[in-house]
Amino acid sequence: MSKKITKIFFIVYILGIFLFPLLVNSAMTSTNYTIFADTVGFGGDLSTSTTYFLQDTAGDTAIGASTSTSYTIKAGFQAADRGSISLTIEDASLSFGSMTTASVATVSTTVNIIAESETGYSLSVSSQSGTLWTTLTGTVDAGSEEFGVLVSGSDSAFAGTSALANSLVLATNANSLSGTTHSTIISFEAAISSATTAGSYAKSITLTAAANP
Repeated sequence: MSKKITKIFFIVYILGIFLFPLLVNSAMTSTNYTIFADTVGFGGDLSTSTTYFLQDTAGDTAIGASTSTSYTIKAGFQAADRGSISLTIEDASLSFGSMTTASVATVSTTVNIIAESETGYSLSVSSQSGTLWTTLTGTVDAGSEEFGVLVSGSDSAFAGTSALANSLVLATNANSLSGTTHSTIISFEAAISSATTAGSYAKSITLTAAANP
């Protein structure tokens, strides 16, 4: 009886070694998160200080980069890093000031994107709220109650004036990027009509920068 039990445990142990990587080495997703790569190792941690952070792993096997004429394989947990994207807005609070029916008011800010991404990035409007109107017919014209957005820069997604809408792409770059700064000037235009009720109007706009699929 003792020998039989030993044999059973030995078989389970061997099967566990070969099957365990197959069960965990895959992309895992939920409603809000994605784990796009994992590894089987025996250690690792995230160390931080005031200025720096260090992520390390131990126990990976067959790590490193292998290349051919057309492809590159990056093996190992650290090599699976997809890169990073940062977004800064030079002036996040803008004001049209006092407006009249005789002219179109314009305000601008610059959005800077620093991206390390093999697929580039896209900058878009993720949400908006507030009391400022969103109507637009062609261009923003003096004497009409209209509001629109314009973009300029090498990564601008469109020319001319566009109505502001959720998921509107403002800037995009499909090239492989290695940490360079990409700047886009975003301008907002607004006009009032003789029927516009006097008062203070506001709009809150959330921008999102993400790697292209």
